[in-house]
Amino acid sequence: KEVVQIIQDEVNVEEVVAGRGEAVTVQLDTVLTKELEQAGWVREIIRQGQALRKKTGCALDEKIRLSLVAADRELQQVIRQQQKQIMQALQADEILGDSVDLAANVEIKLGAGKLTVGVFRKH
Repeated sequence: KEVVQIIQDEVNVEEVVAGRGEAVTVQLDTVLTKELEQAGWVREIIRQGQALRKKTGCALDEKIRLSLVAADRELQQVIRQQQKQIMQALQADEILGDSVDLAANVEIKLGAGKLTVGVFRKH
């Protein structure tokens, strides 16, 4: 079980199925489903938000206001569905739909759309 968890973490897969026996066979499901793609978008939003927090000198425990601006409807829907996870990971008190008075921002391409991620410091 410990080896299975290491494989899952290191290979970055959702599930590892292991059987007993002497032969070792590795099979990867490389189909990128819509759910996996959207989970990747959320990870990228969080990664970019963390980079912006660092760039603006936010303390580890400092709360921020986050701006996520996207014209793409699918991207907007994913943000709404994963809002709690994004806010928790970035220590954001709220997500705003505008980009006025940002301390820092970056535009990224996710799927067919573009997203502007911005950070407002609260002090």
